[in-house]
Amino acid sequence: QWLLGMYHSAPDQSAFFNSFFNTLAGGSALREAITSGSSEEVIRTSWKPALEAFLPIRKKYLLYPDFTP
Repeated sequence: QWLLGMYHSAPDQSAFFNSFFNTLAGGSALREAITSGSSEEVIRTSWKPALEAFLPIRKKYLLYPDFTP
């Protein structure tokens, strides 16, 4: 939400993303979603399959009981 707000209020949206953004975001998908006008809900929904695939992998490394559903 904050990132979308900052992007939309930036005086020069073409200069908003620095050269390191894709590395920090794990690829270009987030930058492309923001520049194409996707909503926060659409962006969060796009992350869901990868997060669901990660949960079983993560579970075997937990030291304490999981707190996620």
